[in-house]
Amino acid sequence: MFILDILVYVFFACIMSTLAKKSYNTNPAGKKWDSQLILFVTFYTIICAIRWNVGVDSAGYAYGFEYGNPNPISEVDGEVLFYLMQNLSAKLHLPFVFGMGLCAFLQIFFLTKALKEYKYVLIALPVVLFGSRYFLDLNNGVRQMIVASMFVYFSRYIAEKKFWRYAVWILIASTIHHSAFMLLPFYLLPNKLKVSDKRVLMLLIFIVCFVAGQTPAFQNMISIAENLSNIFGYEGYTERVGDFLAEGQTEEALSFGPMMLSYLLTAFFTIWFGPELTKKYEPVIPYFNLWYNLSFFFACAYFLVCNISHIFIRPVQYFELFQLVIVSLLLYDFGIYKGRKKVMYVILILTIWGSVSWDIIKANRSESEWESCTYKVFFLHQDQVNKFFNIRRMYE
Repeated sequence: MFILDILVYVFFACIMSTLAKKSYNTNPAGKKWDSQLILFVTFYTIICAIRWNVGVDSAGYAYGFEYGNPNPISEVDGEVLFYLMQNLSAKLHLPFVFGMGLCAFLQIFFLTKALKEYKYVLIALPVVLFGSRYFLDLNNGVRQMIVASMFVYFSRYIAEKKFWRYAVWILIASTIHHSAFMLLPFYLLPNKLKVSDKRVLMLLIFIVCFVAGQTPAFQNMISIAENLSNIFGYEGYTERVGDFLAEGQTEEALSFGPMMLSYLLTAFFTIWFGPELTKKYEPVIPYFNLWYNLSFFFACAYFLVCNISHIFIRPVQYFELFQLVIVSLLLYDFGIYKGRKKVMYVILILTIWGSVSWDIIKANRSESEWESCTYKVFFLHQDQVNKFFNIRRMYE
């Protein structure tokens, strides 16, 4: 089963990468949407729309689109756009696949829109997207990851110093997940801040964050994490994590195994080859330094907080897709050369795909019918869909 399960993700990556390559070969730096890019977005939208229980929270989102949000609009903390999306879908009696497809479309649309002038990144992006953590994370915290995808696009207004445009985008994003307001201070990032060519300094900072994150004294900050979660709108997530912990479904501290090793090595690659990427792509991508800085911030912040609490990981994920972009750029750069760089290309792919491979191995070992790592489609699991929806209705 492992081979079949992993080949599904390989197939997805090959299809999207091929579409991006055709678009690049036809019009390398086109600002307009060509047919291949439209297919690129459409394909991702469809496979996410018809999925079932891919991503821990995805079944809950499916239920929300099927039956709506029972709370009054005054209790949704300003997240009125997502509230209206769910309730309109329910009132029109649309199958949940339409709502799930809309969420996936918003995610991939803003990612593609941010990168379509640099299509070579889109060629490698699916390989990184499906091989590492990013696809499952996009399909887990769906609302927040819509905002994270939007952030990749409107982060350009930080570099261009257009505050009001940046603020308006955050206001729009907050109607999907109101924690988007925490992104406002990042407008103050100075344009001249450049760390990508300082390999030794970056490695030292990263190692300090990693070691600190593994230190028991630093991990005893769970009470602070829970208090901050209430400020940034993660109260419900706090409760769900607590329930999972009580039921023994996860552990508060993340064990350092093959997946964490994959994350660590992936971050190391972006740091070690940062100077080379800077020399080549800083002159042609106006937002390169900003994107690289936020990618580096994610790498350090993730390993710093991942063993404190799952609650801290959620806010850090706003910066996760910048790492996706930088790793994709690095993979593409390795792939266009021969010799040593080609060897690095293969090593990086194996490093990236170690993440989803181990996830699938664990899923195949699991006896739970609710495992959420392998790709599944709803029409082949209709009994489980009905069972989940019936259970949810019992508690409302």
